[in-house]
Amino acid sequence: MKPSLPIWKLPKVGSLLLTLFFVAAYCGMRSLPVEPCDFLHSQDTLGDSEGLEYCGPGESSFIDLDKVTFSLRAEVTPMDTPTAGQPCTFRLTLHNYKEESLTAADITLSHTRKVHLLCVDESLDDYQHVHPEEDSNQPGIFNFTLTPRAGGTYKVFLDFIIQRSGARVLLHDTFRVRGQSSRPAPSVSYEKQVGDYTFALKMPTNEIPSRQFQTVDFKVWNTATGEPVSLEPVMGSYAHLVAFDGQRRGFAHFHPLNQEDIFPDFMQSNLQFSFSLESPGPYRIWAQVKIDGREIFVPYDLNVI
Repeated sequence: MKPSLPIWKLPKVGSLLLTLFFVAAYCGMRSLPVEPCDFLHSQDTLGDSEGLEYCGPGESSFIDLDKVTFSLRAEVTPMDTPTAGQPCTFRLTLHNYKEESLTAADITLSHTRKVHLLCVDESLDDYQHVHPEEDSNQPGIFNFTLTPRAGGTYKVFLDFIIQRSGARVLLHDTFRVRGQSSRPAPSVSYEKQVGDYTFALKMPTNEIPSRQFQTVDFKVWNTATGEPVSLEPVMGSYAHLVAFDGQRRGFAHFHPLNQEDIFPDFMQSNLQFSFSLESPGPYRIWAQVKIDGREIFVPYDLNVI
């Protein structure tokens, strides 16, 4: 019996078939759906596909969407004239570079939702976080409703993960609201009272050095009794911090460092966050929590030097 030939001496047809096999295997693995990301934002690095690669439990920095572009496009269309103080329904469509519409089937769950929509006005005084839902009769058409509190130009940031590749995508659009715009003065307090509760963001200093990671504590207690408050999970986390710069060039979304799992009966009112903001200037950080079934948003102002 003749000894078998090494691979590099196989006939040309055999080599071609072997090449086709590995190409098909690679394409097949790339097309497999990814597991839903338990945590949406973490150690994001700019990939060469649709968006930012990797998702896991860590924290991410501020992403300037004037510098980072994506091959997809979002279009937000109001179904009526947006007016301050009045609810308005919007239609959202997502398109790839071929101008093909993305459907809910193209997007994986991240932080318990398919699409995260962060909406903020010019003053950063009205921030809302909503989750567009796909129309059951029109795949590729997502609807959401919100009530803008001020007039002017609102900016919308979309945050989602592609099912096929696992890449994180950040898109943005704007819409105009009829009414008086808001011009609040910045607040220097890092203890805010909302209803019966006090929310404290323990900052190391009022001015944060740029490009340096800062670790801050976030505490919540009953104002009258001083007792800690039991926070409830919201989007898979006990609290969320979202930072916007004054020009609304982008945003950052942070999650607690000292939270690994969610337990419904676990009291968690002392959380720790770490973040880095690259460009100097004013920022507003919004904390989002859930207490007694109600979501509460609390703003904090800081200056990056």
